[in-house]
Amino acid sequence: MVAVGDDRLLPVLRLARSADGPGVPVDCLLLESTFVSMFLPATHPLPELATVAPPAAALTWALRLLFFRVMFGFGKQKFLGSRNKDLAYLRGFLIYQPLLSPAAWYAHKLPLWTLKASVFFMFVCEVPAPFLAFFPGHSAC
Repeated sequence: MVAVGDDRLLPVLRLARSADGPGVPVDCLLLESTFVSMFLPATHPLPELATVAPPAAALTWALRLLFFRVMFGFGKQKFLGSRNKDLAYLRGFLIYQPLLSPAAWYAHKLPLWTLKASVFFMFVCEVPAPFLAFFPGHSAC
């Protein structure tokens, strides 16, 4: 746990109190995820990746809400106002993305039906699937 007087918390609080505040939604996301992750329990030394104690229930819900807002926000931004002919937008995105990779170049050459199926899969992952974050799975205990 991080104490309120801890020096690691000061840059986060200084950003939150700035006059103009975070200007880009990504800045708000980084601020929120940093703040929430400061309260995660410690982990055991490597190679074991288990936590020392389970996270608090409120922290678990805060992380689920953050995950939901990120994924649903991506889907809302991507698919709101889209038309049926926009299903092939992956062909252009794969070749014009900022960090082009060889895999993206080969994916750009895939048949159109494959790219349309990929857009449908992205829709399912980004619009209805984030609601599943509010239905917890089996307990690890």
